[in-house]
Amino acid sequence: MVKTVLLVGWLALLGSFPQQSLPNTDDPAKKPQVSKEHERLAQEQGLFRWKGKLDYTFGRVDPLTGEKGPKYISLQGESTSQMILGEQFLLTRTLTQGKKTPEYQIRGYRSDLKQYFVIVMEELRTPFSYRSGKEEKGERILKDPSGYVTEVTRFDADDQSSESEIFLGEAKTPFLTLSSEPKKGRTTDLWASLMAAKPIPRVVNTSDERDDPAENYSPEHQLFHKFAGDMTTESEEVLPRAGRIICDGRFLALLNVSDIKNKSVSSLTLIGFDSTRGAFQMFVLHDKSPNPEYYEGDFDGVTLTFRNPFAGEGKADQPVLIYNFVARGPGFTETDLRTEAGKKAEPVLFKPSRNFRRK
Repeated sequence: MVKTVLLVGWLALLGSFPQQSLPNTDDPAKKPQVSKEHERLAQEQGLFRWKGKLDYTFGRVDPLTGEKGPKYISLQGESTSQMILGEQFLLTRTLTQGKKTPEYQIRGYRSDLKQYFVIVMEELRTPFSYRSGKEEKGERILKDPSGYVTEVTRFDADDQSSESEIFLGEAKTPFLTLSSEPKKGRTTDLWASLMAAKPIPRVVNTSDERDDPAENYSPEHQLFHKFAGDMTTESEEVLPRAGRIICDGRFLALLNVSDIKNKSVSSLTLIGFDSTRGAFQMFVLHDKSPNPEYYEGDFDGVTLTFRNPFAGEGKADQPVLIYNFVARGPGFTETDLRTEAGKKAEPVLFKPSRNFRRK
């Protein structure tokens, strides 16, 4: 099913992850279970074709003619969706006709907040987009943190078709409408596709001259190259990582690979740099929890440090993950401070491995 979120990022106001208190951890006594909401998301797996229309005036005035009223442009493309990480998240890769670079979205259902959510990564924007909400009477209604953007999706489980609308503010007329239907053909394994991709794409969009700073490439994006590649450690207790730069260089996907031969992944770390706010952003998704972790980071020229901005008074400034980098080429050390109480955190060195894919 096409994900309506891939185009909403054209709005300058969508920006970064919501600045509200969202717990990062589950009750450890609770074991992850596939809920009815996750079963609902699983129905949206497969290969789809989609089409839509977008009001390029955003409900305002045509910048070319000065005329009031909506002016639409047509859009179409394909998408592939697959449940991942213990059937708890729906990963979607979307390609719009006329573009060469796919974009990614991850949908899920948070057990802690009892909400559906979506995380969006686009090739024309540097911040993550995040929306959340509930499903009522057959409509899944998600809002961005400001409440200005509303996404309404109706999915027909019988034929796997969907209809979606995006509204801005108090507008009664959608500025974007999309519809999708299943497409015949072989569905791509998205994990295998990511692992087979070049760690660093041949072409990276380094444009930094757009009026909207959220669309501009920053020098900090170059740091993603240190994570890119097939990385292993000397410790048998630490799983190898597959780092892939996606969305024209705007985001990094770091796969924690539990079984290289079978392309099994136990966790997914997504890193971006919001050029508007000047902050690194990180989402971590595990196969043991339906709830994403979110961190924000800063780089002092030597060390990249991530913290939990929602940890509460006295804890929000405490480091959670610390990265240092090798002098030349890819490679990094990771110090994970999310360890059990009393257990000392030690830095772990990740180095490129030429034999990674042969195992």
